[in-house]
This record gives sequence, C-alpha cells and structure tokens, in this order.
Amino acid sequence: MKSIVVYDSVHGNTRTVALELARQLMEMGYETSTVNIAEQDAHDVTCDLLCIGSPTRMKKATRQVKKFVKRLDPEAMKGTRIVLFDTIMALPDDPKEREKARKWVIVNAVTRMQDILAKKGLMDRTSSFHVEVTGMKGPLAPDFPAKISQHLASLKTQ
Repeated sequence: MKSIVVYDSVHGNTRTVALELARQLMEMGYETSTVNIAEQDAHDVTCDLLCIGSPTRMKKATRQVKKFVKRLDPEAMKGTRIVLFDTIMALPDDPKEREKARKWVIVNAVTRMQDILAKKGLMDRTSSFHVEVTGMKGPLAPDFPAKISQHLASLKTQ
C-alpha cells in the first residue's frame, strides 16, 4: 500500500507532525513519501492514503496547501483515503482566556480543507486530526505522536 504525506510548514511544527506521521505509516507497512508543498509541487498523488497537513494561520490553511487541495481531481481520487491534519494554537487553561481564544481554533486549516473537499464530493473518505502548538511558534504538545497513533488506529477500524 502506498501513502503520500503532503504538507506545508511555517515554523517547522507541521513538518515535524508530517515526518512523524510518515514514520508511523512506514511502520504500518505503507510505502510512504513526503512532499513539502512549498519546496516542490506534488503532481502525482496516486496512492491508497493521501495525508495533507497545514499550520492554521489566521483560521486558514496556507495558500500552497489550499491550492493543492483545490487541484485534487475527484475522479482520480476514487479509492483513495484522505487524512487532513493541522497544527493549531493550544487553548489557555484559564476559562475566560480560553473562551476568548476559541475563535482562533474553531475555524482552522482542517475545516477550510474540508470545505473544499466537500464541494468536490470527497468528504465520505476523509478523516482529520489536530495537533496543538503550545507556544506562538512551538513547541508541539508532547502527546502529538500518540495522537497520530490513535488516528491511524481509528483508520484501521473504518
């Protein structure tokens, strides 16, 4: 089985998640490749599992990731599972601060990618997860490898 992890990263956090996701997929037996969409274009995405990741920037996916998702051909994606992931700001512990900050994570890179895929009729084979970034530029929440494992395990049961 073949998987491709396509991602964009600004401060390196989404890249770290993408590389860990690729590592875990290889452990599961997938032939896996990674593509940093800012450094090279992903033309051939013929695979069994396509993973797409972006940092959440001002409630959006990066321009490069959005462009890539918009170019996906629904006909060519038949039979391909899609996993969307993003890095998002960790919410503060203080309830008042948490409520103020929620507006920045409720709409995020994943929800924006889902909107595009829904218009293409690809949501029936799509799943997603978020990884929290604990500071403005990082680091990632320490549980992120476990979050990836849990999501991959849920794919096996679907």
